[in-house]
Amino acid sequence: MTNMEQKSQKSNSEELNYLTREFVKQDCGTNGAILSDQDCDIIIDKVKQLHSVGKFHHTGVYWIANSLAADGLIQVKQR
Repeated sequence: MTNMEQKSQKSNSEELNYLTREFVKQDCGTNGAILSDQDCDIIIDKVKQLHSVGKFHHTGVYWIANSLAADGLIQVKQR
């Protein structure tokens, strides 16, 4: 990996430092979703994957959770 690629990768990961289990639970909880820690980890991994190819813009955590639930990859409970 070149020095520029390393800097870019570090910058990308720093941009997502706010993305914690608590953030995901709070963001999705606004819409009534209840998530397990494991589900949050799956969502965070998906966000990081999308972000690494430029397809995540900090507004889609809830929509990503919905998509993963529709695909049966996470279990979302509603309040």
